[in-house]
Amino acid sequence: MKTSTLIKAKLLLVTATLSLPVSGYSAGAASQFLIKGEGVVSYVIDGDTMNIVPNNPYHWDALKSKAEEAQARYQRDLNIERNFDRVRGTFRTRIGSINTAESVHRNKSLNTSAGKDASDYARTLYFAEAGYVCVLGHWLLWATNLLSRYTKF
Repeated sequence: MKTSTLIKAKLLLVTATLSLPVSGYSAGAASQFLIKGEGVVSYVIDGDTMNIVPNNPYHWDALKSKAEEAQARYQRDLNIERNFDRVRGTFRTRIGSINTAESVHRNKSLNTSAGKDASDYARTLYFAEAGYVCVLGHWLLWATNLLSRYTKF
């Protein structure tokens, strides 16, 4: 299956998960944080990671605050300074349930042509409006379900 077709299929699958209630995630309600909103994809890092500018600035503040709490609670480095840019108003996120091949990994031997294809396809989302569902919990620290309104399946 061609990489762009596979990514389109996975984005279609993500579309179905956008309507899941909080109980649809199994990390546990006590440690669960869920935020839904819309924003703009401002930068694509690779096929499954991108920066989003939320339309509601409260979402940026709420996500950063909850990430700081999770970092302290779980004693895990969440790279908060790298993942949140106050000047640009962006947060970095991964698309949930999608793990594409590498294209910009520090270890160059891990980068593949399939990863480049996935990144090239993801870059078609530049400046597209997107809906997102961000979940912060012990196991799902940076999972976002993302759907571009302009992606054609």
